[in-house]
Amino acid sequence: MINLLGKVELSKARGTVDSNRRTRAMELAAFLVLHPGATAPQIDEVLSPRGGLTTPNTRNTRLRDVRRWLGLDDEGQPFFRRMTKHADGHRLVGVECDWIQFQLLHNVALQVPRAQGQALLRRALELVRGRPFSGVGSTYYSWAEPIVEDINDKVVNSASLLAHWYLEAGDGRGALRAAGRGLEVAREREELWRHRFRALALLGDHSGLEEAIQRLETLLVDNGWAMEEETYETIRMAQVTRR
Repeated sequence: MINLLGKVELSKARGTVDSNRRTRAMELAAFLVLHPGATAPQIDEVLSPRGGLTTPNTRNTRLRDVRRWLGLDDEGQPFFRRMTKHADGHRLVGVECDWIQFQLLHNVALQVPRAQGQALLRRALELVRGRPFSGVGSTYYSWAEPIVEDINDKVVNSASLLAHWYLEAGDGRGALRAAGRGLEVAREREELWRHRFRALALLGDHSGLEEAIQRLETLLVDNGWAMEEETYETIRMAQVTRR
């Protein structure tokens, strides 16, 4: 399993690779699972993102590291198949990725009745462990920047929708959990804070509400951001509710 929704990790690998080669092998594995059919020039761009020269020997060495680390499936076949003359680029076979799983759950959740959709969004958000692609050095994963933006948007949208559904059902704790999971990824997204305020007001947790308001205000001040008008109104209504 290649985990990207939080710290980048490879779990349940069946092979090994030297520790001093894992950083580059991890990045290459992440790229390959998200770009099936990747070509040699695309892989070279990952290995030398600033336009440096990557020789075929270097590329093949890096690819062998990924193949050895992933290991073999139950039938003795490598998860990272070797290129053949007629193969359409490099690809991983049978390797799971939490971001791919999230997208599948998210997309289906929007097409089914609400009860089923809630269950699917809960499962999707359970995959989220923190900010995507965290724990990596600044010289790695430049290719992932647009993917990170997409992840943030879909996680926030999922958390916001699920929290909204819970609030409509009068389930403050469910809304609080959903909003909290989204804030682990994008703590600057005020729509999630608004859901948190509404949930705390619904639960009658007045001290928790004031603490959450203070945390958002501190975040905004520290970053020089202005509070959204809708957030002001939500705070006012939440504070009125407690009286």
